Amino acid sequence: MSNDPSGNSSKTSVSRGFFWGEAAILLLFWLVMSGKYDALHIGFGLIAVGIVMWLQYRSPGSAEEKKDKSLLAHFHRFPFYIPWLSVQMIKATWQVTIIVLSPRMNLDPCVVEFKSAQPHSVARVTLANSITLTPGTLSLKVDGDRYQVHALTGRNADELLEGAIARHIARLFGASGERAAYDGKRLAEFEDD
Repeated sequence: MSNDPSGNSSKTSVSRGFFWGEAAILLLFWLVMSGKYDALHIGFGLIAVGIVMWLQYRSPGSAEEKKDKSLLAHFHRFPFYIPWLSVQMIKATWQVTIIVLSPRMNLDPCVVEFKSAQPHSVARVTLANSITLTPGTLSLKVDGDRYQVHALTGRNADELLEGAIARHIARLFGASGERAAYDGKRLAEFEDD
């Protein structure tokens, strides 16, 4: 037991726990994605994880920000988010399939811009990637809290402007979802030539 009067020993052990837990998750992800379990591929995985962890913990920011950005800090919420996102992806895939198979192909492509107050950069990247994973929408630009997204149909654009996905991401990362999406508008609509 440490006699550190400042109480930093418990913070250090938590930080180490986050560090090693995050490294283990990244290595597991590497192994699953590579599908190869020989010494060479495991070694490459260890090197890649080591570089990522070194870069992450060498980046500027306070220890609290780094803890907040950690995969493990919000990992317990991901099992609830992944099924919701999967359902949204299936619904969007069905909508796009209907449009593509329709003889009239009712397309109404447009670019949508909205502002979403996400708690930090990891949440912003997760939001942009979640939008892109949903068929019919594609994140074009993220500039701070401003997002530009290409939407295949007006329905896709309206759903983005409602902000459900932004609210889910904000709650996933521990922020209030109340003002996660606001100040949204359509920037451009494309005409058939």
